[in-house]
Amino acid sequence: MLTTFNSVINEYISECKNCGQCNLSCPTHLTGLLNPLGLLRDLEMNSGSLEKVLNSQSIFNCLACNRCMVDCPTHINGKGKAKGEGQGMDMSNLIRELRQYAFENNITVKDKPEKPGCGTILQNKSDSKASQKTLPKIGVLHYFKNTSDLNLLKTGEIAYFIDDLPQLQKNYPKFSAEIDQIPLAVVRILNQLKIKPVVINMKSSGHDDLWIGDYTTFKMLAEYNVKTYQKAKVKTIVIENDEAYRTWKFDYPRVIPDFDFEVYHLSEFLMEQNFIKKSVRNFPVDVSFTYHDSSRLGRMCGGIYDAPRLILESLKGVKLIEMANNREYSFDFGCTPFLQINEDTKQMWIDFVKEVRDTGAQYFITANPKTLAHYNFVNSSLFKDSDNTRIPIAKDWAVFLNRFLR
Repeated sequence: MLTTFNSVINEYISECKNCGQCNLSCPTHLTGLLNPLGLLRDLEMNSGSLEKVLNSQSIFNCLACNRCMVDCPTHINGKGKAKGEGQGMDMSNLIRELRQYAFENNITVKDKPEKPGCGTILQNKSDSKASQKTLPKIGVLHYFKNTSDLNLLKTGEIAYFIDDLPQLQKNYPKFSAEIDQIPLAVVRILNQLKIKPVVINMKSSGHDDLWIGDYTTFKMLAEYNVKTYQKAKVKTIVIENDEAYRTWKFDYPRVIPDFDFEVYHLSEFLMEQNFIKKSVRNFPVDVSFTYHDSSRLGRMCGGIYDAPRLILESLKGVKLIEMANNREYSFDFGCTPFLQINEDTKQMWIDFVKEVRDTGAQYFITANPKTLAHYNFVNSSLFKDSDNTRIPIAKDWAVFLNRFLR
């Protein structure tokens, strides 16, 4: 196992040019919690003793956002890398591989939190023998209990995958009312296009399970969800949650041999359906917003940057004001469930909220519900601003769009 895993590591670190761009770009390196280049050198020097490396390097302080790879000269999407020229360096997937190795070999990892993320099985070795049947379903039909005006199907060609919103509500109870609005907004938008989406109880996408290293659970969830949609005769899956989209679009096909779905982020799907011309808008308004580019839609998902912006900008009187760091350079405020909470990380989050505030926009829009929760947490618990400048109101992308449609 170690020999095989070392070959995977060597594929990554052999590409490294030791230039240090990863450290200069890493948000958590600036807090002193992670040293990407130091990790690569440590792996190179101690390839025969991964346990030693994992006990000395804080891999759970990594956001797995791949911000460090934007200016990496050997990353496949980096500015210095020719398209198709090998795999190149990929820090987020290296971190994921290391977490998986530690999980499967029951290795103690430095600074690993007791309950990282929202995984189905939280780093409990004894649970690794769980079956698909023992993994809990995610109930979503309660969102539509009192909405007779919305049209849903149990079987059909187009499905809306809601993902882990009920679990997020348990983790962030103060944010529950905001989350309730998301599924309703998405279905209303699809109904406006005369589309009745399949909405059924599924299981977690497995995003967090995969990224904490529990590959076995992730694979079981993927297999169950794919079979469930196949039985429901689904051909196309529409997803608004960025993490679930990334998981279905890129991670599921790697473990499911017969994966045969078309997977769209909601914004991509609406563009393809010519939503801008077909939609009925309210009267013109005077509203400004700034948009957050999450890593799962941007850096790690083929670069979905334009579609979410174009659709919102098509609304009469709705103006986009960009943050100083946007698109591939954005800070992923949502991928922070693993970090230690200390003065440095608090300041990192506060600085991000200040960047949002400095746009002068009225609204902060994102397709990552974790980002909404963390943003609201910072505003209510951490943010102290002597000049009392108003902080933009955070809204989910679909919820914001739905406000301006009839």
